[in-house]
Amino acid sequence: MARFKYTDNSQSQFIQINLQEQLTLGSFEWTIDYLIDKMDLSLFELNYHNDERGAAAYPPKALLKAILYCYSRGILSSRRIEKACKNNVIVKALAEDTEPDHDTIATFVSTNSEAVKDLFAQVLLKCSELKLITGEMFAIDGCKLPSNASKEWSGKISDLKKKKTDLEKLLLRILHQHKELDCNAKAKEIQAPFRKTIGEDKERRKRHVKRIKAKLKKIEKFLSTSEPKLGPSGQEVQSNITDNESARIKGPHGYIQGYNGIAIADASNQVIVAAEAIGSGAESGCLSEMLDSLEANMQMITVVPTLNLPK
Repeated sequence: MARFKYTDNSQSQFIQINLQEQLTLGSFEWTIDYLIDKMDLSLFELNYHNDERGAAAYPPKALLKAILYCYSRGILSSRRIEKACKNNVIVKALAEDTEPDHDTIATFVSTNSEAVKDLFAQVLLKCSELKLITGEMFAIDGCKLPSNASKEWSGKISDLKKKKTDLEKLLLRILHQHKELDCNAKAKEIQAPFRKTIGEDKERRKRHVKRIKAKLKKIEKFLSTSEPKLGPSGQEVQSNITDNESARIKGPHGYIQGYNGIAIADASNQVIVAAEAIGSGAESGCLSEMLDSLEANMQMITVVPTLNLPK
C-alpha cells in the first residue's frame, strides 16, 4: 500500500511574509492600494486634532483601503472588518499592518460622509483622465440594502406612542408579579436545595425588567425629538427609532428595513458615475434625484460640457 506524508492544515503557523508582495500587480486589491495612495485625503484629516497631544491615530489611507476591500467582498460589519485586519493577509497588507478595533472603524465610517463623496469625485476624475468614461450611454439599476435596524422599531408616530404605552403597562404588570413572587417566597419556608434556584430566578427577572426599561428609554428619547416622517406623496410613512433615514422596503424575500441602493454606470467600461443609498420604498421616485446627481458628476469631470437629461 502506498504511503503518504502526514498533512494537517488546521495548525497555526508563523510564516515570514512581505505584506506588499501579497498585493498582486493588476489585481483589485492592488488597484485600491495604488489609487488611495494617489488621492488627496485632506478632508479625512480634518477630523483629527491630536497635533500636540493625544495618541497617534490610524492613518486614513490604511483604514480606507481595508474598509473598501472588505466592502467589495461582502464584509460589512465593523467587527468582521476588525477580524479581517488580524486574520486576512490581503486586508492586513491593505491596512498596512495596522489592526484597528471595530469602534475605530465604525466611527471612521460614520463621520466621513462628505469626505467619501469627495473621494468618489477624485476617482471619477482619475477614470476620466484614463478615458474610461465616454458619457454617451448610461445604465441605471438598484438593489435592496438592509440597514442595521430592526423592523420591530418601525411605525408611524401614533404606532410608536401606542408601543410606548404598551411597554409601560407591561412593565407595571411584571413589577407587580415580581412583588407577589418575592412576598410568597418570604412567607414560605424555603429548603436549602431550592434557595439557589430562587436566587437565579430573581436575577433573571431583574434582567428582564432592565431590558424593558432600556426599550422604554429608547422610544421615549425618539418621540421627544422626532416629527412624523413624510413620504414622496406627502403622506406619513413609517419612522424607525434606530435608523430613521431608512425605510420599510419590499424585497425579493419579503419586507426589510433598509435602503434602495441605486447606481448609474457608464456603458463604455461600466464605471459607476453616480450612486446613492436612498431611504425610500419606491425606486421610481428616486429617478429625478439620481439624474441630478449624474449631471453634476458628469459636468465636474468635464467629459461632456452639459448633459441634456430628461426631467
